[in-house]
Amino acid sequence: MRIALIGNSHLGAMKGGWELPDFNRGGVEAVFFGAPGNGLVGMHLRDGALLPVSDASRRYMKVTSGGLDRVGSAYDAYAIVGYFGIGFVADVLVGHRTLEYLEGRSAPISRAALRAAARDALSNTPALQLLQKLRHLTAAPVLLVADPLPNPRISEVDVSGRWELGHMPLVVTAYQEALEDLGRSTGAAIVTQPPETILAPCFTQPRFALDHPEHGLRHMTAEYGSLVMRDVLLSLSAIPKEKERAV
Repeated sequence: MRIALIGNSHLGAMKGGWELPDFNRGGVEAVFFGAPGNGLVGMHLRDGALLPVSDASRRYMKVTSGGLDRVGSAYDAYAIVGYFGIGFVADVLVGHRTLEYLEGRSAPISRAALRAAARDALSNTPALQLLQKLRHLTAAPVLLVADPLPNPRISEVDVSGRWELGHMPLVVTAYQEALEDLGRSTGAAIVTQPPETILAPCFTQPRFALDHPEHGLRHMTAEYGSLVMRDVLLSLSAIPKEKERAV
């Protein structure tokens, strides 16, 4: 099986994990297409492939993929890495709180409204924009790989209230419900964070974070990436064989 992984800077941890000497690839060939930020979200379809729109993104793609500057249609499966995650749901509560958490300048929001807003937030992420473009290219199985949860040290620099511990259990619940809806509505399998890397309620254990004053708050190590790639392979193995043959 050949898989194409398309993503932002979070792809780096997964590529690093994939390349660890003791990682079991199970006979799968993986090609990584990456660029920082939303550099690959704007790709356009031409000549049976997705092409980046900027020279900078093209250079990044060639570096991460081993020389390829386009995503073709010949892969057995695809994974979109990053571009969506719990942060999009946490943003909903930056200016809003449910009644039990209402404070200061925040506005009231019901739990039902929060759940609807969470679903809407994930349905309008860059990941879904990229998925729509990918669907014009291929009917092959697609996985959506969520952003990692941040390092708990992010609360030290959080001035917006985005990562305020008091209401995070509610955010986590709304996020999980939104993920289930997203899987049903898109038909894509969703790969969330490996349980052994999570520090409740909504953080990554510091040992999996990069040792960097800025990037270590959101970006993870190759060890973390290997665990995500393990789950990617498990998700691919769960795809019904009839679906693979149909593609």
